[in-house]
Amino acid sequence: MIFARRLGCVAISLTLALTGIFIPQNAMAASGTSALKASNYSVPGKLYIGSAVTLKGKVSSNKKLTFIRAGFKNSKKRWLVGKNVTVNPESKKFNIKTVDTKIKFGKLKAGTYYYTVYAKDSSGSGRNVINKKFTVSEMKPVLYTTPSYYHVNGKGFNMRGKVYSEFKMTRVKVGVTNSKGVWKKGFYKTVNPKSVKFNIASVDTDIKFGKLSNGTYRYVIWARDNKGKSRTILSKTFKVVKKIPTESYSSNTKVPVLYRTNQTILKYNHNVIENIGRQTFSGPCGLYSMAYCRAVLDGKFTKTGYDPVEKEYRGFDTYYGKLWAVYGHHSNGAYWSEAGGDCIWFSTAKSCYRRAVREIKSGRPCIIKVHNGYSGNNHYVAVIGYTMGTTESNVTLDRLIAIDPVYVPNVKVLGDISWYSDTSSPQCIVF
Repeated sequence: MIFARRLGCVAISLTLALTGIFIPQNAMAASGTSALKASNYSVPGKLYIGSAVTLKGKVSSNKKLTFIRAGFKNSKKRWLVGKNVTVNPESKKFNIKTVDTKIKFGKLKAGTYYYTVYAKDSSGSGRNVINKKFTVSEMKPVLYTTPSYYHVNGKGFNMRGKVYSEFKMTRVKVGVTNSKGVWKKGFYKTVNPKSVKFNIASVDTDIKFGKLSNGTYRYVIWARDNKGKSRTILSKTFKVVKKIPTESYSSNTKVPVLYRTNQTILKYNHNVIENIGRQTFSGPCGLYSMAYCRAVLDGKFTKTGYDPVEKEYRGFDTYYGKLWAVYGHHSNGAYWSEAGGDCIWFSTAKSCYRRAVREIKSGRPCIIKVHNGYSGNNHYVAVIGYTMGTTESNVTLDRLIAIDPVYVPNVKVLGDISWYSDTSSPQCIVF
C-alpha cells in the first residue's frame, strides 16, 4: 500500500510535468523571495561639465526597504566619498526624486562615472537596482589669444593657445563666424586631432584675418570629443573697421572719467597704484583691490595709524603690511568696510556686471569676483572702466577693465586674460 501510494505520487508528478504545470517544492520559501527593483527612472547619459540632471524613478520591493544609497561611483565602480546619500525608507516604495537636490551632477569633474542606486530590504537582500555608466566631458582653451574688440581692416591676427579635452577630440573647428554664428566660408579650419590636446597655432596660417571686410564677426573655437559631446568653447565678438574710433571728452560731464581710444576709464594716479604694488603670492587679492579703489577715489593711499607690521611679514613691502593689518584684520581675509566698501551678492554674473557699469558711470570704482580657470580659485579685481560701446544691456566680463592685483601696474581688459570666467557666486563691492 505504501509502495502504491508512492507510485501514485510519481504518476501525478509526471502528469503535472508533462502538462507544463510545476509545483514548487517549498511554497513558503517562494513567498519569502525578495523582489527589489527600480522602475521609470532617468539616467544621465553623456554630460558636459557643469550639467545638471533631474532624477526621477521609483525603487520598490515586496518587503520593507531598509536602506538606500544613491550617488556616484568612479570608473572602478567604487563609491565616491561625499558624492552619495543614504536613506532608510522603512516602506516598500522609495521615490528617487526626494534626493534629487542632494546628488550634484553639475559638480562632478570631467571623467567616467556610474550613477548607482543600491537598495536593501528587510529580507537582508541587497543589490544595485540602477548602475548606469556615464561620462562628463570638458573641452577648454587655455593661454589663448583673441582679436581686440576693434580690428583694423587688412591687419593680421596670430592665433595662439591650446585646446584641452578630457577625452580624445574627433573634431575641432577654429575660425570666424558672422555675427549670427554662421561659419564664414574660407575663414575657418576643421581638423581631427585624435588627441586630448590641440595646438591652435597649427591652423594660424589657414585663416586670413587681414582679408576680412568691414563688419561684425565672432572668433570661435568649437570641439567634439569621442564620447559624442560637442561644444562651442570660445566665442568672442570683434569688429573689423577702417580706423579705431576715438571718444572725445564730454565737457558737461561731472564724472571724473578719462576717455581713451577704445576704452572708458576712471582717472587714477598711476604712481600711487604702482607704489601700492601687486600681490606676489596667492591670497590677498581682495586687500589690494580695496587699496586700488581707494587710490582711484582719493588720489592717494589714505589710511593712517596702521598697526605695527608683524615680524613674519616684514619681508613684504610696507604697503602689504598695512593692508594686512587694517583691511585684513591681520589676515588675508578682506574686510570691505575698512575701505568704505559694501558687498552686494547677485544671483547672476550678468546682473553683477550691470551694477559695475552703473558704478563706473557714477565715477566710482568697484570690486568684482571672477573665476580663475588656470588656478581654479576665485579672484578679486578692481573694476575702473569698460571698452567702448559697452552698456548695461550688453556688458560681459570680457568688456570690463580692471586694475588686477596680479598685473599691476598695467590695467587689463578682462577679456584679454583668457583664463578668467564668470564666478558661480558673483559679488560686487561698491564704495
